[in-house]
Amino acid sequence: MAISKMSYMTVVGMSQERDAVLEALMKQGALQVIEADPESDESSKAASSGEFAENVDLRNRLVRTLEAIERRFPEKKAMFSGKPTVSEAEFEMSDYDVELARQLFNKYESAVERENELRSELNTLAQRQQELLPWRDIPLDLTVRETELTEIIYGTLRDERSLRELVAEINEEMATATVFHLGSTESKSPLLAFVEMKEDAPHLRARLAAYEFKALPTQVLEGTARRTLDKYAQQEKSLEEEIERQVEQMKEVADQRLKLMLYHDVLLVRADKESVDRELSNTQYTFYFDAWIDAAKAEEVKRFLLENFDLAVTYRASEADEQHPVILKNNKFTESFEVVLEMYGSPSSSEADPMPVMAPFYMVIFGMMLSDVGYGLLLLLGCLFMLFKAKVGGMMGKLARMLTLSAVASIIWGFIFGGFFGDLLTAATDGRVNFPVLWFDPMQDPIKLLTFSLFFGVVHLFAGMALDIRNKQVAGDLIGGLLDNVSWYLIIGGLFLMLAGPLGLVSSAATVELLGQIAKWMIIVGGVIVLLFAGRGGSWNPLVRVGKALLSVYNNLTGFLSDILSYSRILALVLATSVIAQVVNILATGGSGIGGVLMFLIAGGAGHMMNLALSGLSAYVHAARLQYVEFFGKFFEGTGEYFAPFRRNTKYVEIESKGEVNK
Repeated sequence: MAISKMSYMTVVGMSQERDAVLEALMKQGALQVIEADPESDESSKAASSGEFAENVDLRNRLVRTLEAIERRFPEKKAMFSGKPTVSEAEFEMSDYDVELARQLFNKYESAVERENELRSELNTLAQRQQELLPWRDIPLDLTVRETELTEIIYGTLRDERSLRELVAEINEEMATATVFHLGSTESKSPLLAFVEMKEDAPHLRARLAAYEFKALPTQVLEGTARRTLDKYAQQEKSLEEEIERQVEQMKEVADQRLKLMLYHDVLLVRADKESVDRELSNTQYTFYFDAWIDAAKAEEVKRFLLENFDLAVTYRASEADEQHPVILKNNKFTESFEVVLEMYGSPSSSEADPMPVMAPFYMVIFGMMLSDVGYGLLLLLGCLFMLFKAKVGGMMGKLARMLTLSAVASIIWGFIFGGFFGDLLTAATDGRVNFPVLWFDPMQDPIKLLTFSLFFGVVHLFAGMALDIRNKQVAGDLIGGLLDNVSWYLIIGGLFLMLAGPLGLVSSAATVELLGQIAKWMIIVGGVIVLLFAGRGGSWNPLVRVGKALLSVYNNLTGFLSDILSYSRILALVLATSVIAQVVNILATGGSGIGGVLMFLIAGGAGHMMNLALSGLSAYVHAARLQYVEFFGKFFEGTGEYFAPFRRNTKYVEIESKGEVNK
């Protein structure tokens, strides 16, 4: 359970084998190629940049298309189902397969574009229909807009009041103008026809505009409104039929979406290969590169390369002070909790792997925060379903395994605190049956839980300080690590011993007095160490060193106090889970008869599932927070980077490949 040892590998080969070597290494996925000398062949990079950009653009379009297909034609698949699997032969798409995928892609894009055009036309047509609908029963040829001497204007006004005002104004100012009231819309807007002499028509239109007159357009009319609307209905039907044909084309492509998914991932792998290829160092006839590799696989990869290619391959072990990518090697238990660490960062190659210590602490803290047998069993069953029925993998699989172990811890703490869906047995039997309590009930003795939580926090922080000593030992400063941490072991441990009596942990007066004496000397010795060595490495001026020591005492003491108090959140979450569960039980057991049974099943089931979701999420977040802030704060820098091998990374499909070095 540690960080893997790494080897530094150098590969040199002839230029004509460059592509084949990269292809083979990509399939193996065992090397992390180091970026080449910036003075490598820039001309080749420039030549390929256009193709690279085209690849990126095409992949982005494919992603948008596949997302659109999934929204419009969702594929029925099992819950938590993984990526579809393709064979090695299928992934190595022939030119014919590529062309077929391109045709499908272009077909879908063209169908979408045409559908959008048709729907735009349909919307325009609908607007025209809406404008003409009030005129449907008027038996006039609305395309006739003038005679030899007059001009006819059709349209609507806002309301009858505006019509009266307009008519009055026309009668007063325009003696030749005539108004015909032809009907009204559903909103009581009058349908009007104005007849005016041609020479006076501009003046009439100006007056109409002042009354917000909405003229009926002429370019969309064919005779009467009824005749035009009938034509629009035919056009609408034709457009809808054309849209259906385009949708059918899209569905045909959607049924073959795997080809598009495969094409995207082939392009993605090509782009990854191209990005590495562009960074290789070159001479006129050769190429070469350096890479990091797991030391355990170095000889195997070297032998593979020499057997299959005409290359020169060397490797060496990483040096003690040399930073390299990190590969964590843990057992099945600790590996399950790596998902928590990965969300935070990576240890550097010179740091200790925190997982062997972090994993059991996270499991215990999560279990304590949830601490309910019923909720733990539900969480356990859900995780087992995901692992063995849905067969989730990757990050989701790690999360499921972590929550499985955390659920077991929740069940154990549930027995310790006596929680089974809160106090369900007590509520359901009116106090006749109680779930057994192996230690104590936090609802009855919260101070005891608070004391235990704070003590547990001290143990957790002390474990982090032990890892700090280890890290400084690796860095060649074991004495410094001991001086910085053992002093605070003594001070904080002494303070807790002094509080043993007031907290009720010890009842005997003689024992309290003895512990007080021990605590006093622990604090004195620890304080002396801090005063003498906290300011080491700087000025030898006694006043300066004492000042630094006092500042260190203040900062560390307040920091420790803050960190320890953070563990009171364990108490808060335990009580929150229990209180909500009790409220749910009160609601669920408040009825009688058939109604009471239904209330018990519905309110109890829904309430406890909601509480499990909220409390489980809170336990997950706050357990992680105690690791990230308090525990990691004592030793963890997180400045490293995880090993990122040169391999075939896919988005949509899994490649069924055998014999790879790194699977």
